Amino acid sequence: MKVAITGTPGVGKTTVGKVLRRRGYDVLHLNRVAREIDALLEEDEERQARVVDLHALERYVEEWEPESDPAFVESHYAHLMPVDLVIVLRLHPRELERRLKKKGYSPRKIAENLEAEFVGVCYGEAVEVRSGGHPMRPPKDVVQLDVTGLDEDEVAERVLEAVESREGDDVDWLEDEEAQRVIERYLQYREGEGDEEG
Repeated sequence: MKVAITGTPGVGKTTVGKVLRRRGYDVLHLNRVAREIDALLEEDEERQARVVDLHALERYVEEWEPESDPAFVESHYAHLMPVDLVIVLRLHPRELERRLKKKGYSPRKIAENLEAEFVGVCYGEAVEVRSGGHPMRPPKDVVQLDVTGLDEDEVAERVLEAVESREGDDVDWLEDEEAQRVIERYLQYREGEGDEEG
Protein backbone atom coordinates (compact mmCIF):
# COMPACT_ATOMS: atom_id res chain seq x y z
CA MET A 1 0.00 0.00 0.00
CA LYS A 2 1.27 3.46 -0.96
CA VAL A 3 0.35 6.22 1.47
CA ALA A 4 0.66 9.95 0.80
CA ILE A 5 1.77 12.19 3.65
CA THR A 6 0.78 15.71 2.70
CA GLY A 7 0.07 19.07 4.29
CA THR A 8 1.09 22.71 4.30
CA PRO A 9 4.86 23.40 4.23
CA GLY A 10 6.14 23.36 7.81
CA VAL A 11 3.71 20.85 9.33
CA GLY A 12 6.40 18.15 9.65
CA LYS A 13 6.01 15.88 6.61
CA THR A 14 9.72 15.49 5.88
CA THR A 15 10.53 14.99 9.57
CA VAL A 16 7.98 12.22 10.03
CA GLY A 17 9.19 10.70 6.76
CA LYS A 18 12.68 10.43 8.22
CA VAL A 19 11.31 8.76 11.36
CA LEU A 20 9.34 6.26 9.28
CA ARG A 21 12.43 5.53 7.18
CA ARG A 22 14.43 4.84 10.37
CA ARG A 23 11.70 2.39 11.36
CA GLY A 24 12.23 0.46 8.13
CA TYR A 25 9.53 1.89 5.87
CA ASP A 26 10.24 3.01 2.31
CA VAL A 27 9.68 6.76 1.98
CA LEU A 28 9.69 8.68 -1.29
CA HIS A 29 10.46 12.39 -0.83
CA LEU A 30 8.86 13.86 -3.95
CA ASN A 31 10.83 17.11 -3.90
CA ARG A 32 14.05 15.09 -4.04
CA VAL A 33 12.66 12.84 -6.77
CA ALA A 34 11.64 15.91 -8.80
CA ARG A 35 15.27 17.09 -8.77
CA GLU A 36 16.62 13.61 -9.58
CA ILE A 37 14.36 13.00 -12.60
CA ASP A 38 14.55 16.59 -13.84
CA ALA A 39 10.85 17.24 -13.15
CA LEU A 40 11.42 20.80 -11.92
CA LEU A 41 9.99 23.32 -14.33
CA GLU A 42 10.14 27.10 -14.16
CA GLU A 43 10.48 29.23 -11.04
CA ASP A 44 7.29 30.87 -9.75
CA GLU A 45 8.96 34.07 -8.56
CA GLU A 46 5.82 35.55 -7.02
CA ARG A 47 5.28 32.47 -4.84
CA GLN A 48 9.05 31.86 -4.36
CA ALA A 49 8.63 28.22 -5.41
CA ARG A 50 9.56 25.84 -8.22
CA VAL A 51 6.80 24.44 -10.42
CA VAL A 52 7.01 20.65 -10.78
CA ASP A 53 5.97 18.32 -13.61
CA LEU A 54 3.17 16.47 -11.82
CA HIS A 55 2.63 14.04 -14.71
CA ALA A 56 6.26 12.91 -14.59
CA LEU A 57 6.00 12.41 -10.83
CA GLU A 58 2.70 10.55 -11.15
CA ARG A 59 4.35 8.09 -13.57
CA TYR A 60 7.31 7.68 -11.21
CA VAL A 61 5.05 6.94 -8.20
CA GLU A 62 2.91 4.56 -10.23
CA GLU A 63 5.97 2.58 -11.34
CA TRP A 64 7.66 2.69 -7.92
CA GLU A 65 7.88 -0.76 -6.33
CA PRO A 66 8.64 -0.30 -2.63
CA GLU A 67 9.79 -3.17 -0.46
CA SER A 68 7.85 -2.14 2.66
CA ASP A 69 4.10 -2.27 3.15
CA PRO A 70 2.96 0.36 3.79
CA ALA A 71 5.31 2.69 1.93
CA PHE A 72 5.06 6.47 2.04
CA VAL A 73 5.12 9.32 -0.50
CA GLU A 74 5.86 12.69 1.10
CA SER A 75 5.29 16.24 -0.19
CA HIS A 76 2.78 19.08 -0.04
CA TYR A 77 1.46 17.74 -3.35
CA ALA A 78 1.64 14.01 -2.48
CA HIS A 79 -2.18 13.90 -2.34
CA LEU A 80 -2.19 14.39 -6.13
CA MET A 81 -0.23 11.17 -6.69
CA PRO A 82 -1.62 7.67 -7.44
CA VAL A 83 -1.71 6.31 -3.86
CA ASP A 84 -4.05 4.15 -1.80
CA LEU A 85 -4.46 6.46 1.19
CA VAL A 86 -3.86 10.16 1.87
CA ILE A 87 -2.88 11.40 5.32
CA VAL A 88 -3.03 15.18 5.71
CA LEU A 89 -0.97 16.55 8.60
CA ARG A 90 -2.59 19.62 10.18
CA LEU A 91 -0.87 22.07 12.52
CA HIS A 92 -2.32 24.97 14.48
CA PRO A 93 -1.39 28.26 12.74
CA ARG A 94 0.27 29.50 15.95
CA GLU A 95 2.78 26.64 15.85
CA LEU A 96 3.09 26.79 12.06
CA GLU A 97 3.99 30.49 12.23
CA ARG A 98 6.78 29.72 14.69
CA ARG A 99 8.20 26.96 12.48
CA LEU A 100 8.08 29.02 9.29
CA LYS A 101 9.84 31.95 10.98
CA LYS A 102 12.54 29.54 12.14
CA LYS A 103 12.96 28.34 8.53
CA GLY A 104 13.58 31.95 7.49
CA TYR A 105 10.46 32.36 5.34
CA SER A 106 9.57 35.92 4.29
CA PRO A 107 6.41 37.43 5.82
CA ARG A 108 4.64 37.09 2.47
CA LYS A 109 5.56 33.40 2.21
CA ILE A 110 4.51 32.83 5.85
CA ALA A 111 1.19 34.54 5.11
CA GLU A 112 0.56 32.32 2.08
CA ASN A 113 1.24 29.12 4.01
CA LEU A 114 -0.68 30.19 7.12
CA GLU A 115 -3.69 30.97 4.99
CA ALA A 116 -3.41 27.59 3.23
CA GLU A 117 -3.34 25.81 6.59
CA PHE A 118 -6.14 27.96 8.04
CA VAL A 119 -8.59 27.04 5.28
CA GLY A 120 -7.28 23.48 4.80
CA VAL A 121 -6.08 23.70 1.18
CA CYS A 122 -4.29 20.32 1.08
CA TYR A 123 -7.22 18.52 2.71
CA GLY A 124 -9.71 20.20 0.39
CA GLU A 125 -7.66 19.32 -2.69
CA ALA A 126 -7.27 15.71 -1.54
CA VAL A 127 -11.01 15.36 -0.96
CA GLU A 128 -11.83 16.95 -4.31
CA VAL A 129 -9.37 14.75 -6.22
CA ARG A 130 -10.42 11.51 -4.51
CA SER A 131 -14.18 12.05 -4.08
CA GLY A 132 -15.12 11.31 -7.68
CA GLY A 133 -16.89 14.64 -8.02
CA HIS A 134 -18.78 14.33 -4.73
CA PRO A 135 -16.77 16.53 -2.30
CA MET A 136 -19.73 16.70 0.10
CA ARG A 137 -19.09 13.02 0.86
CA PRO A 138 -15.43 12.95 1.99
CA PRO A 139 -13.78 9.73 0.83
CA LYS A 140 -12.60 7.19 3.38
CA ASP A 141 -9.11 7.23 1.88
CA VAL A 142 -8.40 10.80 3.05
CA VAL A 143 -7.55 11.25 6.74
CA GLN A 144 -6.59 14.40 8.67
CA LEU A 145 -4.30 14.27 11.71
CA ASP A 146 -3.89 17.21 14.10
CA VAL A 147 -0.19 17.01 15.00
CA THR A 148 -0.09 20.20 17.12
CA GLY A 149 2.12 19.70 20.18
CA LEU A 150 3.32 16.23 19.15
CA ASP A 151 6.97 15.26 18.79
CA GLU A 152 8.22 13.46 15.67
CA ASP A 153 7.85 9.96 17.14
CA GLU A 154 4.30 10.68 18.28
CA VAL A 155 3.44 11.93 14.79
CA ALA A 156 4.90 8.74 13.28
CA GLU A 157 2.77 6.64 15.65
CA ARG A 158 -0.36 8.58 14.69
CA VAL A 159 0.42 8.10 11.00
CA LEU A 160 0.85 4.34 11.42
CA GLU A 161 -2.36 4.13 13.47
CA ALA A 162 -4.22 6.04 10.74
CA VAL A 163 -2.92 3.62 8.11
CA GLU A 164 -4.45 0.77 10.09
CA SER A 165 -7.72 2.42 11.16
CA ARG A 166 -8.26 4.95 8.36
CA GLU A 167 -9.53 7.28 11.07
CA GLY A 168 -8.24 10.70 12.00
CA ASP A 169 -9.27 14.04 13.45
CA ASP A 170 -11.91 16.59 12.59
CA VAL A 171 -9.70 19.65 12.04
CA ASP A 172 -11.16 23.11 11.42
CA TRP A 173 -9.15 26.20 12.32
CA LEU A 174 -11.81 28.58 10.95
CA GLU A 175 -13.68 28.63 14.28
CA ASP A 176 -10.49 28.90 16.36
CA GLU A 177 -10.10 32.47 17.68
CA GLU A 178 -6.35 32.20 18.25
CA ALA A 179 -5.86 30.90 14.71
CA GLN A 180 -7.93 33.81 13.40
CA ARG A 181 -5.72 36.31 15.26
CA VAL A 182 -2.56 34.74 13.80
CA ILE A 183 -3.99 34.98 10.28
CA GLU A 184 -5.14 38.58 10.75
CA ARG A 185 -1.59 39.67 11.60
CA TYR A 186 -0.49 38.55 8.12
CA LEU A 187 -3.36 39.88 6.01
CA GLN A 188 -1.35 42.91 4.86
CA TYR A 189 1.27 40.63 3.29
CA ARG A 190 -1.32 38.58 1.41
CA GLU A 191 -2.83 41.79 0.08
CA GLY A 192 0.57 42.96 -1.17
CA GLU A 193 0.91 45.95 1.14
CA GLY A 194 4.40 45.05 2.28
CA ASP A 195 7.03 42.39 2.54
CA GLU A 196 8.56 43.10 5.91
CA GLU A 197 6.94 42.22 9.20
CA GLY A 198 6.16 45.14 11.46
